[in-house]
Amino acid sequence: MAKSPTTGKGLKGVIRKRKLAKRNSNNSSVKTDAELEIEVARVRSACSHKIEEALRTRITDAQKRLILKKENEGSLGGVSYDITGIATAYERELYSKHNRDLKNYRTTFRKNLIAIKNQDIAFILDLLNGRICIKSFVNYSVEDLLSVKQKSIHKKLNQENLKHAISKRILPETINEIKSSFVVEKWGVSKSASAIED
Repeated sequence: MAKSPTTGKGLKGVIRKRKLAKRNSNNSSVKTDAELEIEVARVRSACSHKIEEALRTRITDAQKRLILKKENEGSLGGVSYDITGIATAYERELYSKHNRDLKNYRTTFRKNLIAIKNQDIAFILDLLNGRICIKSFVNYSVEDLLSVKQKSIHKKLNQENLKHAISKRILPETINEIKSSFVVEKWGVSKSASAIED
């Protein structure tokens, strides 16, 4: 049978060991600067690669659409874009905005990546041609990144929801609706209300 520490020295030793174990367990979840730098570098590299890949995909989609439409105006055929440079500049700007805050870095990155994948061709061309500055693109809100089509859909849905909210009946129209309601069961119908006929 193990002897429990009943003396002051024994209890102090057990308490000290528990505190040390607790401190060590808390410190193990905190990343060192080197570990944090490695994770930041990994995330930055993946971010730059994904943006570059999305831009390449959108450009090839734009080229296919323009070829199918047979539009020579604004043709992408002879124009080459520095996609790698744009992706690198985007990542650098995103990192300078968020530094080591990976949660906000990833949130902004996902928002922008979805915008690149969902936007129309004109938006992507403006981004590639430099009409939309990379710094302002990083700072755009979700509403700024919606396409014209998505904005019109949102506006239409908001108007329909507002119309439905306004057009709800609040008061009953007939006395029978009052008689069959919960309020009648609770309070009863007055003589004047029961005298009214439909």
